[in-house]
Amino acid sequence: MFHLSTSVLRPNAQTSRLYAVDTTFETFVRWVEVEGILEPLLVFEVGGGFYQVISGNRRLMAAQRLGFETVPCILQEAVELTESRVIGHQQHREKLPSEIIRDLRVLEERYNLRQGVRNNSPLVQEGKKLRNAMVAEFGKSTIDRLRRFEKDVRELVGDDTEAYQGYMADLDRSKSISGSCTKVKNLLKKRSNEEIAGDIQEVSGENYTVYRGSCTSMSHLEDGSVATVVTSPPYFQMRVYENGVPASAQLGQEPSVEEFCENLSQVFDEAFRVLKADGSLFVNISDCVQNGRMLCVPYQFVLAMVKRGWTLNDTIVWSKVNPVYQSNKRSVASHEYIYHFVKSVEFFYDRTWIKAWNFDPHTMTYGGPSGEVALRSCLQFAEVLTTPVPNNHELRVECEKIGMSLTHSATFPKEIPLVAILSTSRPGDVVVDMFNGTGTTGEVAVAMGRNYVGYELSSVYMKFTEVRMETLKKRKPVVVMNSMILSCHFVPDFNAELSFKWAI
Repeated sequence: MFHLSTSVLRPNAQTSRLYAVDTTFETFVRWVEVEGILEPLLVFEVGGGFYQVISGNRRLMAAQRLGFETVPCILQEAVELTESRVIGHQQHREKLPSEIIRDLRVLEERYNLRQGVRNNSPLVQEGKKLRNAMVAEFGKSTIDRLRRFEKDVRELVGDDTEAYQGYMADLDRSKSISGSCTKVKNLLKKRSNEEIAGDIQEVSGENYTVYRGSCTSMSHLEDGSVATVVTSPPYFQMRVYENGVPASAQLGQEPSVEEFCENLSQVFDEAFRVLKADGSLFVNISDCVQNGRMLCVPYQFVLAMVKRGWTLNDTIVWSKVNPVYQSNKRSVASHEYIYHFVKSVEFFYDRTWIKAWNFDPHTMTYGGPSGEVALRSCLQFAEVLTTPVPNNHELRVECEKIGMSLTHSATFPKEIPLVAILSTSRPGDVVVDMFNGTGTTGEVAVAMGRNYVGYELSSVYMKFTEVRMETLKKRKPVVVMNSMILSCHFVPDFNAELSFKWAI
């Protein structure tokens, strides 16, 4: 690098033509006046003692405006200054998000622009003009998001410079500043959740216990002691859970559907052991699409279960009114399957509760009020299982009260375990969810007068369950007489929680 007189430098005509309008040039001049020319111009010799500018028109113009006699330059071989070359170079020099953050931080430190400090000195006023110019150039929304991002990263990594640079590099590679902000914010929430949850190994209360550990060995339960298992295991290659198990070893992350179905059906060998001879297992599972093909996960899972000795008693369809939109050559997937397995065709099944509840209209049931009534297999009714969102609102609010953020959004509606529990268990029976999650099944089981046992790998989810069950205590208890729930009128309120009016 060497210095050349501004009088022997010829501006790049292509750049001047393509970028004739420069709304931030006056701001740039003020920067140069304070900081000088920080980046050398790229030039090549054209003869007669003159040099052609390849890159650096703005720097040259600012230097000439300010009366600089010389500017730093880097000499390179002559090139043809085509329009595409100039445009490409301008794109290359566009500021990265991390560079905007750095420039803003340097500016505020250089001009003592601390928040809340009033200072009318010329230096501070000049700094404010430069900062306002940056906001105008990149937009207030972008600047605000970048400020939040850096603040959250600093909180996350502290003084770890290497980790900080790593997050900045991720930001520059990302196509979404908002997405990067959300990612870091979620990491902060995760850390806070883990700190509050601590190393929980068990949560328990009246009529419920949740154990931390894998459900592949439910050693706390005796053979034939459980009436009903209701569960929603991890779906095939849908999400990686923060539960202490490496992603590659998690159920649902197998390389093939066949291996996943084999592993999942093996897990339910333990359910077969603990279920009563007349017990029932309900499994919520969904299909998966990869490379334009449906993988038939539910069907392969059912076949694997039947081969291991289970009897498939029923297939229930859970209909959703607000599924995730999918832009492909098929209908929007707006349902999932709930499979009802039994050990014997002589399993316990109760229909009396259906008539005891005043469902109106009878879109959930089949049969008239004077005769026998049965459930329909497609649960797509306005009052019960056509649900717009998981029933997490109350739990989310209660978690926020203790400083936790509910991060688990894949919960199924309370109505799914409700139908299963009332149909296949009696008050006082044991109900199990082998993949407890946030304890939806447990809440319904205890509310319906059953005992509940859950298994969960994540201490954070166990804490969520504890909050859910403690919240349940605050509600009005279920009215039970002669082991039968009397005159229960369903009141739909899916945006908050499953709610009932109880009357004797």
